Amino acid sequence: MGDYRYSFSGADARLFAYAVGPNGQTLGNIAFLESAHTISISVHEPKGQARALGFKGIKGFARSIRTIAGSLIMTVIEDNPLMPLLKAIEGRPTPIAWSVDAGTAGVGSASDRFNFWNRLATQLPPFNLLANYVSEGAKFNDIDEDGEPDQVDSLSWLLEGVEIIDSGVVTSVNDIVTEVAYSFIARDFKEIAQQPPRLSRISVPVLSSDQGRHAQLMDSLFGEN
Repeated sequence: MGDYRYSFSGADARLFAYAVGPNGQTLGNIAFLESAHTISISVHEPKGQARALGFKGIKGFARSIRTIAGSLIMTVIEDNPLMPLLKAIEGRPTPIAWSVDAGTAGVGSASDRFNFWNRLATQLPPFNLLANYVSEGAKFNDIDEDGEPDQVDSLSWLLEGVEIIDSGVVTSVNDIVTEVAYSFIARDFKEIAQQPPRLSRISVPVLSSDQGRHAQLMDSLFGEN
């Protein structure tokens, strides 16, 4: 039987986030967003029609500015769904827009009983989102000395400079879970691309049963670890 082909679904994906500084340097650790279940990305680039007198058809197109935006929906599992990212950048200087109430808006306490220390999502510094896919039909190669697959074919895309502009939470007796929805804009989008077999460099906190099936972050993106 010859080789078979396969596709990818959200169940094959792992979503990672890491904050970036003004010079593009990584701030803190790389966070695995385990509660993310839906993400959409749109790239909009309006193009004007160039016409000439006497011609019904279009002579060409004029290109314009580009907008990259989308939405991310996450399930509340025990804590704030962005907690892995918040912990990854905890204690590190994060460039956010200055305001008089920057130290009080979104944080504080209520009735001396409840403490709220998580920042509003819109106050997060720019961060990157990396999705890495490995289908259950992927081929594993080169078993290492520990009996684990050393290389794997995978698919990835990367959003750079993500800025959250909207955040909303819905809790209802008609829903079995509580979801938080975010809208974002981004500076750049690295299109879906197949990643060739390469050594896995970075370990992330995923289920042990997934360690062999899912490729970790590519060293081509983060360098050798």
